[in-house]
Amino acid sequence: DLFLPESGRVRIGLNSEGKTEILEPAANSYSTNCLFKVEANAKVTIKNLMLMGGFTGSRIVSGTPSVGGIDNYGFLEMENVDMLRTGTALLNRPHARALLVECNIVRNANWYGGGILNFSEQDNEEYTNGGTLLMDRCSLTENESLGPQHGGGAAENQGLMLLNNCIVANNASTEIGGGINNCKGGRLFVMNSTFT
Repeated sequence: DLFLPESGRVRIGLNSEGKTEILEPAANSYSTNCLFKVEANAKVTIKNLMLMGGFTGSRIVSGTPSVGGIDNYGFLEMENVDMLRTGTALLNRPHARALLVECNIVRNANWYGGGILNFSEQDNEEYTNGGTLLMDRCSLTENESLGPQHGGGAAENQGLMLLNNCIVANNASTEIGGGINNCKGGRLFVMNSTFT
């Protein structure tokens, strides 16, 4: 299999010449982080793909974000991608940018940000440098946050999140924000979308 190893885990970043390439797996070496890891300063485009599995979280440790799908530190573009049962499907790290078009985030669960976690940095009491996430014609359905003190069944937004023509439906949270929990300095803009 030329692209995905048997484990299904891939790490993408810049090589020594500054070009974006698959860094792992290399010579039977596998990443243990998630299905895809996009390194800082890398630009990755994923189209027409289904991603499933890869949860790396724990029901014991609830304080740290974990991801089973894509761990994005760089610039990610996704089009027509389905992400199912991965834990948090997309963890958009501080300073990271992501553009999702016609993507479906379905049946994911984690302590918080069950479908998507658009993360920020904490400096004392301040939250800064949150990720930037734009979603167009996407759906976030049947995702769940499991933590007793966390929210965001479909998504937790601590950065800049823009939704256009999206559907957020049938998500759940054990605390707050069954759909989207906008918190910690997050800015959320929603247009032409349905929440149910």
